[in-house]
Amino acid sequence: MYLLEMRSLVGSSGGGGGAGGEKGYGGENIARLQIDLISDSGNPYYTFIGDVRYETAAVPEPITILLLGSGLLGLWGVRKKFKK
Repeated sequence: MYLLEMRSLVGSSGGGGGAGGEKGYGGENIARLQIDLISDSGNPYYTFIGDVRYETAAVPEPITILLLGSGLLGLWGVRKKFKK
């Protein structure tokens, strides 16, 4: 049996990484990951260290508040319906 363990190596590549990873070429976000496959004896069987590129999308604040408010209003309505 093997155990799969994954860690984020934020800021370990020497560039000014932070909690959100670091900026690569063209402003893309890069996160460095280490994935270990560990055997029953506790020794690493296989280790992969690589960079993962990802994109983030900006969420407009008014839409977020509207979604939160409508969800809370819906929960209030369901509670009121079942309380009768």
